[in-house]
Parts: sequence; structure tokens; C-alpha cells
Amino acid sequence: MLYKTIDLLKTHRLPLKIAALIWLCLIANLATAQNKTNALLAIKRPDNSFVTYNDITSPEEAIPQQVENKIRRILTDGKAVSQPLIFKISYNTDVALYVIKIRSAKRVCYNLVAYSTSLNQVSSTPQVIDGKWIDANESSAKTSKTPLIRFIMVNGKKAIAINESRNNGTTYNAVIDHIFELKQNMEIADIVHIESSYITSDDCTISRTLKNDEIVSEIRCKDKNPTIIGRVKLINNYQRILHKAVYQPQYAQYLITGSGIDEAVFIKQGYTTTF
Repeated sequence: MLYKTIDLLKTHRLPLKIAALIWLCLIANLATAQNKTNALLAIKRPDNSFVTYNDITSPEEAIPQQVENKIRRILTDGKAVSQPLIFKISYNTDVALYVIKIRSAKRVCYNLVAYSTSLNQVSSTPQVIDGKWIDANESSAKTSKTPLIRFIMVNGKKAIAINESRNNGTTYNAVIDHIFELKQNMEIADIVHIESSYITSDDCTISRTLKNDEIVSEIRCKDKNPTIIGRVKLINNYQRILHKAVYQPQYAQYLITGSGIDEAVFIKQGYTTTF
């Protein structure tokens, strides 16, 4: 198209105004084509989740302009060194969640934002999950589990749960469930962070689930049946520990986490140490 237009202008002595108009139209078309080429697309997987790799088998969808603007700011703020991976997850008929994987020179992280079609509103601040061990444990680690994002009921309301694999490079090997609530203004707020799976030094697995306002911990060693080791009662919207019931005293220190982080801090923030 470009060369044909140049030939047209060379072979035909067009009036200056007409030639200028043709050039302006050509530049506008080229800019539009460039914008389309650079447009961000989101992968929509049939399991309504996300993965760590570029899923070329699932369809891609256009991203609303508000969301694209937010993602480009995230890329700039995060000093991304490559194109992001973007996944779209349906929350309901009006709201979609977008998981944006970005890679900088120092880290990999997954950003979570929400967008309402009816409000044309996107989260002002993303939730950020460290991606180092999510990527490392995608296919091989004993603690990995799928899907990486799911919806659960917490206190009778729909909540978002993202599971993050964690490791300190030596003894700590776990999965943390980050549980969030979606506000009406599309902000994504913390509810609680639970170490849902932890592998002990003797290769037993401690599993934890949130049941009503309690964290219930149980242990399974090799082929033995799981045994409940205790319960932790939470109050103040899951942000404070009221009391603990310990059934297996030898595992009392593992009722909430095996990370060594203060329990009260862990339920509010999860495992924040990086390696």
C-alpha cells in the first residue's frame, strides 16, 4: 500500500492540497495498523484459570481500553523486560479478572486486577503474587496443584483464591492460598492467607483448610490416614487469632505455618520473604 501510494504521487502531478491529504491519510492508516499490531490480547482458557506459559491452544480476546491502560502502567511500573502473559477469568456475567504475568530483570510476578463492564471500571491497585516458585513448581514439585485460581465461599460470600508455591531453597516447601474479596468498586482486598500445604522434614504433608472462621490442620504421613492436629479460631474478619485447639502436641508449632514467620503476620500477609 505504501509503495503504491508513493508511485501514484510520483506519476501523477496532483495538486499540492490533494497530495498532502493523501499523505495524511496514509500516515493515519499506518498509525492505526501499528496500534492494532501492538494491542494487548488476553488468553481465555476453558478451565477459567491461568497457567505459567503461553497457552497457544486457547483463544485470545480483545482487552477493554481501561484494562489495557492499567496493564501498560503495570508494565511500566514493574519495569517489564518482555511482553506480558495475560489471562482473562470470568468472575460473573459483568466482571472479569485479568491475571498479568510480567518479568523484570529481578523477578517474575503475577498481577491481579478486576474490570466491570457495566461500570467501565478497573481496579486502581493490583494484587501482586510472587511468581518465582509458581513457575518453578508448575509441573514437577510435590506441592503444586491446579487450578492456580479458583472461587470459594468465605462467610457466605464469593471469594477469590490464588495458590502460590513457595520455597526457601532448602527446607521450606509449601503452597499458600491467598484469599481475596472483590469490592463493589473493583478493588481486590485481602481476606486471609493460608498455608494450605506444607511438607515436613520427615516428608509428611500438613494440609490446612478454612472452614467457616477456623483453620483446620491435618497431617498425612506416607500411607496413613490423615489426622487432625488442631484448629485455629479467627476473628476480626480473619485478621486475628482468638484461640487454638491442639490435638497433636508434637505438631503444635505447625497449626498455621511451617515457615517460621509469626502466625499473626502470616495470616495477614502470607510468606513475604524472597529468595
